[in-house]
Amino acid sequence: SLKSCLMIERFSTYYCSRYRLQTNLVRNDIQILERTEEPCELDDYCVIPGTEFEHALVDQVRMMLGSMSDGEINVSAYDTAWVALVPSLDDSDSPQFPTTLRWILDNQLPDGSWGDAALFSAYDRVINTLACVVVPTKWSLGAHKCRRGLSFLEENMWRLAEEDLESMPIGFEIAFPSLMEVAKSLGIGFPYDHHALQRIYANREVKLKRIPMEMMHRIPTSILHSLEGMPGVDWQKILRLQSSDGSFLYSPSATACALMQTGDAKCFAYIDRIVKKFNGGVPNVYPVDLFERIWAVDRLERLGISRYFKQEIKQCLDYVHRHWTDEGIGWARNSTVIDVDDTSMAFRLLRLHGYDVSPSVFEKFEKDGEFFCFAGGNQRKQSLGCTT
Repeated sequence: SLKSCLMIERFSTYYCSRYRLQTNLVRNDIQILERTEEPCELDDYCVIPGTEFEHALVDQVRMMLGSMSDGEINVSAYDTAWVALVPSLDDSDSPQFPTTLRWILDNQLPDGSWGDAALFSAYDRVINTLACVVVPTKWSLGAHKCRRGLSFLEENMWRLAEEDLESMPIGFEIAFPSLMEVAKSLGIGFPYDHHALQRIYANREVKLKRIPMEMMHRIPTSILHSLEGMPGVDWQKILRLQSSDGSFLYSPSATACALMQTGDAKCFAYIDRIVKKFNGGVPNVYPVDLFERIWAVDRLERLGISRYFKQEIKQCLDYVHRHWTDEGIGWARNSTVIDVDDTSMAFRLLRLHGYDVSPSVFEKFEKDGEFFCFAGGNQRKQSLGCTT
C-alpha cells in the first residue's frame, strides 16, 4: 500500500544517511568510495544499534508487514461514487450507503475536482470529478460543489486530447462514456460533444466490437472489473461469474452496479463490508493481498534494507507461494483473472528466494513476440513487471 511504501522509504532514507559514502583520494588520482561507518552484522532480530528513531521505524515496518491481511489501498472517488448511487433497499429516494455520500462531499479538492491530489492526470481527474458531480445531483445535495466540479470539467476537458493514450487507465474508454450517459439522464450540463472526447468514443467502439458478448457472460475476463460501463449485460447470467467474496473481480464500482441491477445479497455483503472498513470511501479494487505482499518485498529489496525484515519477507513469500498457480496470479487470492504484472513480480521474487515455480506460466501472456497484461488480451503492456 502507499502507506507501507512511504514508511519503507522513510526508513531507507534514514538508513542511507547513517552510512554516507566518503570520497578518498588515493595514488594515481583514482578515487574510491568508502563508508564513513560500517553497518553492523545483524541477526534476524538482534538489537539494532543507533537511535530510538531507528528502532521505531524498524518496528513500524515490521508491524505493517505482519498485519497486511487483505491489504490496504487508497480510496477511489470514482468507485465511491458508484457505491453512493445505490438506492436504499427500503426507500429508493435515499442512498443505501450514506457514508459514501458524506465522503464525496468532504473530499473535493481546492480546484473543484476530485481525484488523486498528489498526481495530476487528466483521465483520473475528469472521470472522478464527473462521477462525484453525478452523485449529489442524483440525491439533490451539494449544489455548490457540483457547480465547482462542472466548472473544473469545462476548463480542463481539452487536456484529454493532450494526454498520452498509453497513460489511459484500463477500462477508461468503456467506463467514461457510460458515466456520461448517466450524467445526461440526470440533466447535468456537461460538454458531451467536446472535441477531446472523439478519440475516446472511437476507442470505445473499437473495444466493444472486440468483446464477444456470449464469451463475456461465460468466461471470467478483465471486463468483469468494468461491468458498470458495459452495455447489454445479462445480469442474471453474469452472476455466475461472481467472485467468492460476492464481488465482480474485486471491483466496488462493478459490484455496486450489479447490486443496483439484481439486488444480490452477496453483492450487498461485499459492498457493505468495504464501506465500513474504509470509513465511507472505497478503493478501486479490494482485496489486494497478493499485490501488496509482492510489491512491498520488492521495495524492501530494491532499497537495500531487506536484511532487517528477513522473517517478515519469508512470511509474505510463503503466503504468495501458497496461492501461486500454474496459470499465474492476480492481485488477490483466488482470482479467476490473472495478470502479467503480479505474476512476473511474484515469479521473480519466488525464484530468487528458492521457491519452485515454472517459467511456462508466461506462455499464455505472449503473442507474436509481445506480452499482454491479461492472458488472451489485446492490450500491450510495457511495464516493469513485464520486463523482469
